[in-house]
Amino acid sequence: MQMYLYTGADRAQDVTRLALGVAGMNLPVCIAYFGPVTPQHHLALLADALPIDFIPVRLPGLGRPRSNPQADTLTTETTTALLRQMIAGGSYRLFVLDNVREALARRLLTVEDLHHLVRAAPADTQIAMT
Repeated sequence: MQMYLYTGADRAQDVTRLALGVAGMNLPVCIAYFGPVTPQHHLALLADALPIDFIPVRLPGLGRPRSNPQADTLTTETTTALLRQMIAGGSYRLFVLDNVREALARRLLTVEDLHHLVRAAPADTQIAMT
C-alpha cells in the first residue's frame, strides 16, 4: 500500500492529477469527499467520463445537520465502517479520502478512525488524503 498526504494550497489540483493518472490507465478509483458537494465539483465531473466512483460523505456537522449525540455517533460509526469495507474490498487501485482534514478538524473523525481506514487497504491499493 502506498499513501499520499496532500496539504498544500494546490492539493485539489494534485489529487485531480493523481486520480486522472490512475483512471486514465483504466484502473478503478474511488473518491470519498467529506462534506457537501455541488454537481459542479471538479472531481465529481470526472466520474462521468472515467472509471471513478465519487461518493459524498456527509457526517453530522459536515454536510448533514446534527441530531442527538447518540444518533450522530451511530451515523459516523456506520459511515466509517462502510468506508472501511469499501477500502478493504480491493476493488479500487486508488482510494481518495478528500477533505478528510475537515472531519478531523471538527472532531467528527479521530486519528484512530483514520488509521483503521488506512490499515484496511490491500497491498495494491493506494490511499490519498487531503
